[in-house]
Amino acid sequence: MRGCGGAKVVEPGIAELTRVFVDDSVRGLGAGKALVREIETLSARRGVHTLRLTVRDDLAEAHRLYRRLGYTPVRPFSTSPYADNQLAKVLLEAR
Repeated sequence: MRGCGGAKVVEPGIAELTRVFVDDSVRGLGAGKALVREIETLSARRGVHTLRLTVRDDLAEAHRLYRRLGYTPVRPFSTSPYADNQLAKVLLEAR
C-alpha cells in the first residue's frame, strides 16, 4: 500500500485518527478505505472504543470517505483552525 496514517490515544478508550494519506497513484482504488479499516482494527485490539477525527472542508474526498465508513458528526472536541468537520465512530461499546 502507498499511504500512511495512525491513531493517537487522547484519553482512555478514545483515539484520534491522524495523518491519513494515500499516494495519488492509488486514489480511487480503495487504498484509503483499506488503510482506515486497518487502523480501526488495530485500535480496537488495543482497547480503543471510539475513533474520532477532524477534516478540513477543502478535503471533500476524505470527508466523503469517512462518512461512507460510518463516521458521523460530533460535538466539537478540537479548537484547531483546520477542524472544519469533527467526526467520530464507535468501534466497540465502552466497558
